[in-house]
Amino acid sequence: MAKVVAELKAEWKREIEAQAVEAKPIKPQHVMSVINDLVGPEDILVCDASFASGWGSMYFEMRENRRALFPRGLAGLGWGLPAAIGAQVARPDANIIVLAGDGAMTFSLGELATLAQEGMNVKVVVLNNCAMGWIKWDQAVSWDGKFISTDLGEVDFSLVAKGLGCEASRVTEPNELWDAVAHALAHEGSVVLDVRTSVSDTPVTKFIASKEGKDRILSDPSG
Repeated sequence: MAKVVAELKAEWKREIEAQAVEAKPIKPQHVMSVINDLVGPEDILVCDASFASGWGSMYFEMRENRRALFPRGLAGLGWGLPAAIGAQVARPDANIIVLAGDGAMTFSLGELATLAQEGMNVKVVVLNNCAMGWIKWDQAVSWDGKFISTDLGEVDFSLVAKGLGCEASRVTEPNELWDAVAHALAHEGSVVLDVRTSVSDTPVTKFIASKEGKDRILSDPSG
């Protein structure tokens, strides 16, 4: 049995690594690959609701003493950043990394000012696909691609974060991602990374399995 489990784990790891390509817009799988490689053994990943929790739960490797917090069944969009503040108070010596979509960030933007005011050490990675990703995919799969109020437009959360007192930068090039995350983790203080990601990728099994949904997402001019 142990051999079977090891083989299945190795196969899954190969599949995950094959998805983490340096495409543009940046794939969330690529973001998670970089986070996996750079996050320390005592650090905590806090995922917001929706796709961010899917990417985190599927791709974040729980090794050494690393921990992850997810809001599944407990909260809605915007949960991640306030939860990260609580984690930082509990573990002041650890890096706390927030993974959130752009939709989720609009629910708790004011807490970025809290990070700056209190001198906290929270790193926020915004998977910015300019859409309410789960809703957009659900409409593509379930409603024949009738997209209604799913797009959010080009919001640069790094500019918002700087206005609220945090260090921040925007990442649009895949080859810039590693250095940006490494710098954020090494920085003493809170950092926000606005990462321009693809809306055509999803961690949700029922969406992945729908070729029609994928085709509708890809053919939508707003995507």
